[in-house]
Amino acid sequence: EEEEVTKGPEKWARDGLAKLKAQGAEIDESAIKDAKMKRLLIQASDLKPGSKGMKLILEKINQPKRGARENF
Repeated sequence: EEEEVTKGPEKWARDGLAKLKAQGAEIDESAIKDAKMKRLLIQASDLKPGSKGMKLILEKINQPKRGARENF
C-alpha cells in the first residue's frame, strides 16, 4: 500500500513547486529530481508570493543554465 507523500522534504519541494508555478515559473515535476532545484523548491515553500526571497528564487529558476548561452 503506497502512502502519499505528506511530510518532509518531498512535500516541501512539491509545495514550493506549486507556489513557483503560481508565480509564473516555467518549471515542472522533473525539477524535484534535481538536487539543486529541489533545494530551491524547498526554500520557496516557506516564502510568500511576491516577496524578495521568492523573486530571487524565480530569477535563479528562470535564468538559462550555464553553458547553454551561445557566445557571439
